[in-house]
Amino acid sequence: MVTVALVSAGYMGSGLGAALRQGGARVVTTLEGRSPRTARLATEAGLELLPTLTDVLVAADVVLSVTPPGAAVETARSIAAAARQAGRAPIVADLNAVSPTTMEAVSAALAGTPGPAAVGGALGVAGDAVGSAGFVMGGVAGSAAVAAGGTAASAGVAEGGTAASAAVTAGGGAASPAAVAGGGSSGIEVVDGSISGPPPTVTPGARLYLSGAAASVVAELPWGGLVEPVVVGERIGSASALKMCTGGVYKGLTALITQAMRTAGAHGVLEHVMADLGRNGLADGSGVARSATKAGRFVDEMREVAATQAAAGLSPDLFTAIAAVYADVAGTHLAEGAPEDDRKLSPSEIVERLDSRHGR
Repeated sequence: MVTVALVSAGYMGSGLGAALRQGGARVVTTLEGRSPRTARLATEAGLELLPTLTDVLVAADVVLSVTPPGAAVETARSIAAAARQAGRAPIVADLNAVSPTTMEAVSAALAGTPGPAAVGGALGVAGDAVGSAGFVMGGVAGSAAVAAGGTAASAGVAEGGTAASAAVTAGGGAASPAAVAGGGSSGIEVVDGSISGPPPTVTPGARLYLSGAAASVVAELPWGGLVEPVVVGERIGSASALKMCTGGVYKGLTALITQAMRTAGAHGVLEHVMADLGRNGLADGSGVARSATKAGRFVDEMREVAATQAAAGLSPDLFTAIAAVYADVAGTHLAEGAPEDDRKLSPSEIVERLDSRHGR
């Protein structure tokens, strides 16, 4: 039986864990340093709880990192440190919504080698629109410089990884990761991943995009028919780039609807605006309310999208502005609660909560 570790078992992570358990995997995690909400979600998903991250790494064949974008690199460092302490070298799939540049930094942190700084760390992102604009000014050149050296880094991980993947796959996916070689000085094999869709426990069928030399190992985990894995290639950064494109569209559209609803409410035409949007399937008030509970983490994700577009030679201004929209939403009463909470709110109630702020 393959053992999969989750770092961490929040809303999405616990959903992935439940799917893997249904497929027959052993799924472990730790609640060390985690919130009561994470404890509840992990318990409801039936995950096996171990005392520390090191204990988790001792047990794991494959590690799935599912954290807010701003925590991706630091989490990678923690996983690498725990792996060294455990004397293990598992396959680690980073499934976070980050730019290819930040994914390179994650890969380097896991491999224990120098790498590019993550988007947030390198650019000194502040928690407001001015900070966002400031980081973008220096971001194009920085992203391009990192990209220039990034291909070689990815190739280095991939080059050392093929044999390692084969070694694991030969044993049916459950071979001891201590035998895994390549992927950098730590021996950890890195997989770049991204998720499109809600947790499989909410709506089955989320797509899991994967790239890297060991992507097929993660794709072949027992997902219980609840997750659709898609391998997009061997280059680290490809799965992240895909997420930056699709996530930007989905979350960008929700931000546009949010702003339209707030503007319509201010002008007294909310009912008519929602009716017109409804004609084109865009009157998704429930999506606006649900996204508001995750607005804080969307800020970093939209900045990652901005940096990804800047590295492609495009203006980052659109997603810098969308990051500012989510930063504003995160301070409103609509952001209170959790995405798993069932909140049936009318458009007028949504606008009312968007116009009232924490502490008022």
